[in-house]
Amino acid sequence: MHWAVERKRRLQYFDTADLLCAKVVRQRKKYPPSVQTTLAATFYLWSSMDQDNLMARLKWPVDWLIHAGFIVDDSPAYLLHLGIPRQEIDRKYQRLVLQLTEGNLQLNSEENNGGKNNGL
Repeated sequence: MHWAVERKRRLQYFDTADLLCAKVVRQRKKYPPSVQTTLAATFYLWSSMDQDNLMARLKWPVDWLIHAGFIVDDSPAYLLHLGIPRQEIDRKYQRLVLQLTEGNLQLNSEENNGGKNNGL
């Protein structure tokens, strides 16, 4: 796909997301985004998908979160993905649910597991 066509589709996606989430975006604009944020995602789909496709489908939604001011950036310094997105089958109402948790979040497996390192 030509870059100009993809850019146009991406901006249309942003406009649609802005309209669908207008109330939340207006409320969020009052507060600056947190320095570090964790993201958990759940896809409700017609049928199950490969894990790599689930991660790829998060690209535009994460870019929109930056555009709307919910997160600073999608680099590892600012955004921590909590693993592969979950997926559930819902043939009546396909959707994506994003859960953001703000704050300085440092995952330290030794502190969280009583000193036991589980390879995280």
